[in-house]
Amino acid sequence: MPTAYPQPDPQARAEPAPSPLKTGRELSGLSQEALAATLGTNPRTLRRWEADPEKTPDDVMLTLARLTDCPQLLYNHFKTKYRIADEIMPSVEDMALAQAVVDLLHNLAILEQEHIATRLLGLAADGMIDYQEEADYGYIMAKLDGLIQAVTNLKFCQKRRADHGDEQDEQNADS
Repeated sequence: MPTAYPQPDPQARAEPAPSPLKTGRELSGLSQEALAATLGTNPRTLRRWEADPEKTPDDVMLTLARLTDCPQLLYNHFKTKYRIADEIMPSVEDMALAQAVVDLLHNLAILEQEHIATRLLGLAADGMIDYQEEADYGYIMAKLDGLIQAVTNLKFCQKRRADHGDEQDEQNADS
């Protein structure tokens, strides 16, 4: 019996992705006018880019990602602007550093427990995936996708950065 898949509601509208440019501007604490001046453009153009993220030039997002020290802005920009990037790049889950590390280590442990490296070598030994191997190959790819997701989350996780002043305060408290 064929599986019935839910059909998309033609009346439902997908929630538009938040503008990475607007997110970056808000992170920087700059007004549209101040950011436009920093980027060498005018506020009207900036507003247009915020309203239509696909129009935001890549170099503008690179500058903003560097200005805010937030590379995730650039990552999100590519996922928003380029449909193919959205298809192949995992979404970034918002998580703290400790949670991201635990998630990565958990995924690595699964790969080891299930002997994924050995199984993958066995599949690749003859240089092709035959019909009998497809299910195992699909399973291995799903496990590797989980690892890629975990690495991506770690790369863009919330890291706490201590200022030198904070380190000095901690050192003074220990004395």
